[in-house]
Amino acid sequence: MHKRIIMENINAPLIYVSDTTIDNNFQATPHSHPNLEILLVTKGRGFMKMYNLTLPVQVGDIVFIGPNVTHYEISSVNLRFYALGILEESVIRSDIINSQNFVFHLRNKVYQSVVSIYHTIYREAEEKKKNYELIIENSLTTLLFLLNREIEVKPLNGDDLNSDFYAGNLKQLLDNYYYINFSLSDLAKRNAMSVSTISHHFKEKYGVGIIEYKINRQIDEAKNLLKISDMNIVEIGTAVGFNSPSYFTKVFKERIGSSPSEYRKIIKANEN
Repeated sequence: MHKRIIMENINAPLIYVSDTTIDNNFQATPHSHPNLEILLVTKGRGFMKMYNLTLPVQVGDIVFIGPNVTHYEISSVNLRFYALGILEESVIRSDIINSQNFVFHLRNKVYQSVVSIYHTIYREAEEKKKNYELIIENSLTTLLFLLNREIEVKPLNGDDLNSDFYAGNLKQLLDNYYYINFSLSDLAKRNAMSVSTISHHFKEKYGVGIIEYKINRQIDEAKNLLKISDMNIVEIGTAVGFNSPSYFTKVFKERIGSSPSEYRKIIKANEN
């Protein structure tokens, strides 16, 4: 079961509220949202899949899913959750949004308060009784204040960092999302590190810089598409994350020694 209610006439950064149960009648598929989503597990347990990570979730967990992050939920036992679509990330503390953590477990008293607010927002959005807009707006404000006050983010220091773990997670992210134009600053914030620290960990483990690795992944996939598909050069460049066809051709030729079209001709000739 999945029911989403779109917010209308709400003077708050709330786009939608949803109630979802993962069971035999409804299975989640990989998807993303252009907004921040704050998900609260209210029943059962299961897993959240995102960034090629499998994160266990249970009752009392709150999950922060960033804009355009592909994810989906898997149920182990009767997984049910509310989700709020939030238009502005700035309403949540920056250290929460930029943390390497995505899942936070709420203490029981805090959870009881939070789930009550989620339920109120959903019920008011569904029933639309008199003054429901004001009740939702005030409830959301209370919720955001509560989350910003109660969620604790453990700061990382140099002794806490496992360079293999963070470098490995970053490699998985680049392997799967090589076509997205991440900046080093974006990646550093997501891992709650400085650009210099995350760059050092990655190069130490893989012997190549982050940007260089990403470009190599893009070119490898471009070579594959040139070989197996009928897509034209512009389509392939776009598919692997190059916005400019001329820049795609330039980078490809620098690394392979021939342009994409020349490479395709060579592949076809060798096949014959």
